[in-house]
Amino acid sequence: MPPTDTLPPNRSMRTFVTVWSGQLVSVFGTSMTGFGLTMWVYLETGSVTALAMASLAFALPATVLAPFAGALVDRWDRRMVMLAADAVAGVGTLSILLLFEAGMLELWHIYVVAAVGAVANTFQSPAWMASMPLLVPKDLLGRANGMDQVNGGLSLVLAPLVAGALLAVFDLPGVLLVDLATYLVALGTLASVRFPRPPRDPETNTSTVRGDVRAGWRWLKLRRGLVGVLIVVAGVNFTLEFFNVLLFPLILSFASEISAGTVLSIGGAGTLLGSLAVSVWGGPKQRVQGVDVVAGGRSGCWSPLPVCEPRCGPSRFQWPWS
Repeated sequence: MPPTDTLPPNRSMRTFVTVWSGQLVSVFGTSMTGFGLTMWVYLETGSVTALAMASLAFALPATVLAPFAGALVDRWDRRMVMLAADAVAGVGTLSILLLFEAGMLELWHIYVVAAVGAVANTFQSPAWMASMPLLVPKDLLGRANGMDQVNGGLSLVLAPLVAGALLAVFDLPGVLLVDLATYLVALGTLASVRFPRPPRDPETNTSTVRGDVRAGWRWLKLRRGLVGVLIVVAGVNFTLEFFNVLLFPLILSFASEISAGTVLSIGGAGTLLGSLAVSVWGGPKQRVQGVDVVAGGRSGCWSPLPVCEPRCGPSRFQWPWS
C-alpha cells in the first residue's frame, strides 16, 4: 500500500461504491453471457472437449501474461486500464452477437474471443484490486472486499434464471444485448470518477518490467506463508476445474437447461450469503483464520462454481468477457 500522504486525507467509500456498482451490473451481464454461450456450445456440439477448449483458451493467455500484468499496470493509469479492458471485452461480445446474427458463429470464434477477453481480464483484475486500498479507508477494506464478492454471488443467483428466460424468448442475441448494455454502465461509472495515483514503491519497482517481475518474485519468496496459500489455492483450482467442466454436461444428460440454471443459482446463493456476511462483519482480525475456514469448506463439499475468477476477484460462473 502506498504511503498515506499520497492519498486523499478524507477518503470515503463514494468512489469505490460508484465503480463497484458499475462492476456489479457488468458482472451480471457477463454471467448471463457465460450461461448462454455454455448452453450454445454444448447443445450445438454435444462435446465436453469443446467446453474444455473454451476454458483453456481463457486460462492459457491469463497464465502466461499474469506475471507481467501487475508490473505493467503499476506503470499505467489503473482507471484507464479498467476502461480499456471493459471496452475490449465489450467488443468481443459485440463480435459474437454480429456473427450469430449473420449465421456465421463457429466454435473457433468463441475461442478467439475467449483468449482476447482473457488478456483484457488479466490486466483489469490487478488494476482493480490494487486500486481498492487507494479508494477505501484501511479499516473498511474487509467490508469492501466483501462487497466485491457480492457481485459474483448476486450474479450467480440471478443470471442463470434471467438468462434462461431471455434464451427462451429471444434466443442468444437477447442475452448478448443485455450484456452489451451492462458494459456501457460499467464504462460510464469508470469515466465519471478519478483514482488517486500512488507513487512507485522502490522495494518492488525497478526501471524495467522484467526487473519488476523479478523483484516481485523475490518479495513473494520472502513470505513463505503467502507462498503456501498460493500453492493451496492453485491446487484446489486445478482439481475443481475437472469438476467445473463436467458439471454442465452431467446435468443436461438427465435434466433440462432450466434445471442446470437452478443448480447454478443455488450454488450462487451460498456465495452471496457468505459475501454479504463478510461485507457486514468485515472478516476476522486474523485474515488467515478466514482463509482456513474457507479452505476447509471447499475441501469438504462440492461446488458447481470456479473457486477463483480473475475478474475483480469475485468467484462466479467463469467466462472471459466482462
